[in-house]
Amino acid sequence: KFSTESRAISVRVKLLMPANMEYMSAVGQCGVDLYVRTEDGSYRLLDVSRFDLKASEYEADLGRFGDGSMRSYILHLPIYMGATDVTVGLDDDALCEPVDFSVKGRIAVYGTSIVQGGCVSRPGMLPTSILSRRLDREFLNFGFSGAAYLEPEAAAAEPETEAAQAA
Repeated sequence: KFSTESRAISVRVKLLMPANMEYMSAVGQCGVDLYVRTEDGSYRLLDVSRFDLKASEYEADLGRFGDGSMRSYILHLPIYMGATDVTVGLDDDALCEPVDFSVKGRIAVYGTSIVQGGCVSRPGMLPTSILSRRLDREFLNFGFSGAAYLEPEAAAAEPETEAAQAA
């Protein structure tokens, strides 16, 4: 999450490998989504990266604005193919500042490949990403493809909740 007055936003992404899953969109595996905060405080999709499906690195323009007003954004990163380097491009003279979540505290979500983001069309469509945008709160995604059997070790590793601390 960040705010900038830049009139253009772009990304350069280096991946561990190109998209290779036949059952999931390449954008879901390797792409990025840019959301902009609207006047009512919600976030709406601004743009999605476009790239050569066989590429292990790419550059993409994600937005152009005419007035240079300060706006808040969320950039959702590649889900499956692991980004080894992500560079955000802004106008040379633009300010860029981090934006905190309005609700403090984190919510940890443990689950299977559905939580992990299996087969989503693009990165911003993970269940935890959708909830994070709507609730303006940080989510920790502990989704595991083909796993998540609520092993005792996984339960022990989860941080204590406020209710458990109060007990």
